[in-house]
Amino acid sequence: MRPPDPLALFWDVAQLAHPVFTHDDLARLPREIGDAWFAAGLLAPYQTASCVVCDDCADGHVEEVAAVTYPNGATHLYIYCPDNGRVEVAPDRLRQWVPRYDLVAELLVETFAATGGGQEPVPGRLWDLGRAAIAGQSRPLWLARRITADVVPRLPADKVAVLFVLGTRPGDDRLDLAPERTFEVRHLVRLAEGRLCCDTAAVRTQLAGGAAPGRHDGEGAGAPAVIAAIHAGVRQLVDRTAPLPAALAEMGRSVDAVLRNTTAIARQEQELRQENTGLRELAKGGILRFATRIDADSFRAFAAIMLTGNRNKAAQALGIPQRTFYDCVDSWLTRGPDYRRMYRLVEWRKTSGRRIKLRLDDSLLGTEVEGQTENPETIRDVLTAVSDGSTSRSRDDLLREILQAITSQDADNWQSVQAELVAILEEEVPPQ
Repeated sequence: MRPPDPLALFWDVAQLAHPVFTHDDLARLPREIGDAWFAAGLLAPYQTASCVVCDDCADGHVEEVAAVTYPNGATHLYIYCPDNGRVEVAPDRLRQWVPRYDLVAELLVETFAATGGGQEPVPGRLWDLGRAAIAGQSRPLWLARRITADVVPRLPADKVAVLFVLGTRPGDDRLDLAPERTFEVRHLVRLAEGRLCCDTAAVRTQLAGGAAPGRHDGEGAGAPAVIAAIHAGVRQLVDRTAPLPAALAEMGRSVDAVLRNTTAIARQEQELRQENTGLRELAKGGILRFATRIDADSFRAFAAIMLTGNRNKAAQALGIPQRTFYDCVDSWLTRGPDYRRMYRLVEWRKTSGRRIKLRLDDSLLGTEVEGQTENPETIRDVLTAVSDGSTSRSRDDLLREILQAITSQDADNWQSVQAELVAILEEEVPPQ
C-alpha cells in the first residue's frame, strides 16, 4: 500500500477562499508532514492571529487574545474562558501561514520551458504561465485555483490551451476546455527529496492521445479513438481513487491523535501523582505552620481556588475583582517557595478537573502518623469549650480556657502540635 500523500491537505485547502494554516492546524498534523512543507518552502508567514480556540476546556470556543504587561516588563497573553476564567496563551499559537501556490506556477513554467507568461489575471486564483511546445503544438498554459463563477470568464477558450487546476476540477459544464486538456495538479506534482517535481510524461501522453488526428479509413483508423477511450478509463480510475490518499492521511492523523492523547493521559497521571505527593508533604509539614508564613489575602485566595476549582469562581466567591484576583495569584511566582508551591497546586487544581473536598478539622491539624491524621477531635473540642463560656470574659480568661481545652487532650496523640500551641498561648497569657 502506498503511503499517504504528504501534500493531500495542501491541495485540499486550495478549495478555500482564503486558505490559512494556524499553529494549531500544523500541530495536529504528523510532524514529518509539517517539516516537509517548511523544508520545501510551501508555507509563507501570515499575519498574527487575534483569536484562538480555548484549549483549557472541551467547548472549543474561540476567544480574542488580550496582552497583559506586568510591572517587571514581561508581557503575557490571555483569553477568557467561561469555565476556567483567564487562561494563558503561548505566543506561538498566534502564528499563521499561507500556502505558496505560486511555487506550483513556477514549477510548471520551469518544467515545460514555458515563455511569455508570468501574469496573474486574478491574483492568487489564476496564473498565465505562457506558452510551451507539448505534443507537437505550441499551447498556452494556465493554472487556476478555486474555479468559481467570477473566474470562469477569465479562463482560456482556445482549442489547444492547457489548464492545470489546484484542488478539484469543477464540472465540465463550467469549462470551455476538453477534459483531456484539463489536469488536476494533485495527480501530477509530488514531493521528492524535499522538492516539488512534476510528471510531465503523463501530460504529454494525454495531450498526444487527445490531439492525434482521426482517420476515416485504412489500417489503424480506430487507434486514436481506442487511445482516447483508454485515457478516459484511466482518468475515471484516477478520479475515483483520488479521495484515497486524503482518507488515508486522515486515518493517519487520527492514529497520531490517539497516540498524543494516550501520551498526554500518561503525563497527566504522572503530574497528578507528583501534585498528590506535594499535598501530602504540605499536610505533613503542618498547614498551621504553612499559613503563618504567607499573608492572609494569599491564603484566602489559595483556599478559595482549591475549594471552587478555578480562579474565576474563587474571585466571585470572595467578591474580589477578577483582574485584581488574577494579579494576586500570578504574583506568587515571584515570591518565596511557599507561594510558588501554592501556585503549582493551583495550576494542577485547574487542569485536573476534580473537586477536592477537604475536612477542615483534619487539614488544620497538619501532621500524620502512618497515614492517619492525629487527634481529629482536637479542634472541635477547643471550639466547643470556647463556645460554652461567656462572651463577656476578659481576653486573659478566654485564652486560659483555650489553653485548658488544648492541654486536656491525650498527650500521646497530640505530640508536637500540643507543645507548639501551648508554648504560643503561654506567651500570650500573663502569670496568675
